[in-house]
Amino acid sequence: MKKILIIVVLIIVLGIAGFFVYKYFASKNTSSGGTPTGTQLCDIQKQTCVAVNKTSGSGSVSVKVFKGSGPANGLEVDLGAKAGAPQYYMKTADDSGVALFEGIPAGSYTVYFNLNAFPAALGNPQTQNVVIVKGQTNTIEIHLGQ
Repeated sequence: MKKILIIVVLIIVLGIAGFFVYKYFASKNTSSGGTPTGTQLCDIQKQTCVAVNKTSGSGSVSVKVFKGSGPANGLEVDLGAKAGAPQYYMKTADDSGVALFEGIPAGSYTVYFNLNAFPAALGNPQTQNVVIVKGQTNTIEIHLGQ
């Protein structure tokens, strides 16, 4: 009886350890190579978002969002071929009002906001075009509510 109890406890402990190891590696999402960036690639038609990995062929853009003289933190900032594109990159502005998009393929993009989650008090935000260059970080500023 004592042996059976030890085996059951061992199976439970190994199962819990295996679960946490799986969760750790699943959160890394490195199947496409590169380093996870926190940027999400979303697809409206598939209703999915997946983590983007930084690779040697990608670039970055740092979007600094301001409302008045301070940072506009917590806003969803989107980056796509055009506003409302079916596939787009998504980040949330941090406490400093910065949304850093990393792992983005080189090309021309539009920075815009999800109007469904955008505070009406800040008015109708303008879109802004940006060019992503391989291996470089471009910085833009967006001032809301002006």
